[in-house]
Amino acid sequence: MANQSKDPICGMNVDPNKAQYKTEYQGNQYVFCSQQCLTKFKQNPNQYSSGK
Repeated sequence: MANQSKDPICGMNVDPNKAQYKTEYQGNQYVFCSQQCLTKFKQNPNQYSSGK
């Protein structure tokens, strides 16, 4: 199975090498299953990046 990362919004497994939706925040890369999850993350990245 390919390397997988969890979408911090919905928890879905996403292949970071094939992910269409990505962003970097405080030096960490985050991958998302959809534009909707990426948009939600960008609205409040601290909520989804801290402690997870």
